[in-house]
Amino acid sequence: MRQLGPRCLTSGACELRLQSCVWGAAWLRGVEASAAAAHNISLYALMKRAGTAVFDACRHNYPNKRHWLVLCGAGNNGGDGFVVARLAAANAGLRVTVVTAMSKSKNGMPPEATAAFAALKEYMMERQQQEEEKRGKEEEKQKVEDETMMGKECIMSGGGVTIKDAQSWQTEKIADDIDLVVDGLLGTGINGAPRAEYAALIDRINSLSVPRVAIDIPSGLNAETGAVEGACVRADHTVTFIALKPGLFTARARDFVGKLHYNCLELGEWMLAEERQKDLFCRRLTHSHLQELIPYARSPCSHKGANGKLLLIGGDYGFGGAIIMAAEAALRTGAGLVRVLTRAEHMTPLLCRCPEVMVRELNPASLQEGLEWATSLAVGPGLGQDEWGQTIIEKVQAYCQAHVEEKPSVWDADALNILASRKQQRRNNTEETKKEEEKEKEEGIKYIDRLKTRILTPHPGEAARLLNCSIADVERNRFQAAKEIATRYGGVVLLKGPGTVLYTAEEEKEEEKTNNIMNISTTSNPLLLPHCVIADVGNSGMASGGMGDVLTGVIAGLLAQRMSIWSAACVGCLVHGTAADLAVAAHNGERGLTATMLFNHIHTCVNPNGICKQNACL
Repeated sequence: MRQLGPRCLTSGACELRLQSCVWGAAWLRGVEASAAAAHNISLYALMKRAGTAVFDACRHNYPNKRHWLVLCGAGNNGGDGFVVARLAAANAGLRVTVVTAMSKSKNGMPPEATAAFAALKEYMMERQQQEEEKRGKEEEKQKVEDETMMGKECIMSGGGVTIKDAQSWQTEKIADDIDLVVDGLLGTGINGAPRAEYAALIDRINSLSVPRVAIDIPSGLNAETGAVEGACVRADHTVTFIALKPGLFTARARDFVGKLHYNCLELGEWMLAEERQKDLFCRRLTHSHLQELIPYARSPCSHKGANGKLLLIGGDYGFGGAIIMAAEAALRTGAGLVRVLTRAEHMTPLLCRCPEVMVRELNPASLQEGLEWATSLAVGPGLGQDEWGQTIIEKVQAYCQAHVEEKPSVWDADALNILASRKQQRRNNTEETKKEEEKEKEEGIKYIDRLKTRILTPHPGEAARLLNCSIADVERNRFQAAKEIATRYGGVVLLKGPGTVLYTAEEEKEEEKTNNIMNISTTSNPLLLPHCVIADVGNSGMASGGMGDVLTGVIAGLLAQRMSIWSAACVGCLVHGTAADLAVAAHNGERGLTATMLFNHIHTCVNPNGICKQNACL
């Protein structure tokens, strides 16, 4: 089996320990000065470390590139770019063209960026003077005034570096020998689409058939959400500093980040301190965490009943495959007993595919008996939205509310659509809405459909229906969307998509805190921070029918084995995405990946010691 490489390249031991930690970009900007002060260095010294990290990454990945184009904005991102330009010329003898896009505000550049720009100009003038002296010329040394920053065709040239103003560069022919672009235009503070002058620069560098390396984050990508609302640099590599940011891993990030490199700039121990860990935005889970999240072996004396009794409900006419795949996924995950309630037409195909499953025709009697029998349940795969599915949801919802502590559940697909339509129908019925509001007020709850032991697994379209908003609204801030769904409907929300977001508004019970194998309070390697997680696994081959049904089965199978709903959702998502990545590695490509190709790899992932034996170094 092929190895799965890391999604984020770390530069040292501290970065490796920090790879599961994600902090908000705004928070990080607010503590940079404190971090520098704690290490007795200036912010300019920190900027030089950042520029050096980018320079090293460029030289390592593109050692033969001889003419770098470095774009520098008005903020500290641009300051990092000035450091890169100076190092490229001074340390590597490269030709460098620097394009400056300076703000017209009175405040100008931050002090450390101003210092970096001054250091670049000083180097250029020194080199120019040395060259003139070497040639024995008496020409006067070129003088550069600060006001030349605005509107001149060539601000300065010397020492292999040419500095140009962005406005004039836009109308010039790009040099044919430029073979690498370094993006230092916009940093982590952007919120919304870049202004027109920046958008034009971004479009131009994206049109070049050369590699692009982004400083900290591709210009135009929202560091908090991963949203892209205008032009955005399509980077081949992104070198990010100090902390990993949420927007590097979800929404549109994978289209623009390229290969991610992480360097904590020697602040790792400070970031690992408990005071900073309390400020984490979320955790990031990836392939390498499986062995830590499933560390136990089954008791040699365990029996099938000890591994849970799972009830799966779904499979309307024409959708039998969905419930079949969910059932097989649950079995592969290790559920002890799996019972399926479905249409009679699907019983024979299901038993042919999965003879280990118990299957019955779904009717009122079998539904009631199955709900009482099960220790956990999943509803939705292939359910449909006709009267059959709606009746099932009404009964399952009522039963789960009456047995909320006893029956953890997974809700997917049309179960979510019906749940959303029920909510919308009540919104449209003024009298019903009034009654609901009165009941909510009387019972001290915010939403009547809440179930605190439920896992909901919407894709963006289903999430939009649950929130009564547009898909664009969901994708604009996936973290906020997941949080709002969890607040309205309870339990855990798993918002599917590249960089799946998991969120819960529920607090673990004391017994779960002491028994949960992923408990953040008692484990030496706390990977599951309460409330929010990004699952940085999976690939574009998963954009095919049936993948969601398999995910439902995996999570339900773990839930049956008495994981908490938070652990089951997080670990199930990680198992599902890793299985897809292993399948792609085994079959040499993402195109043509099918849901059933994941099954053998699911078995591998829930037995992580087997991964090592098969030489899949995660």
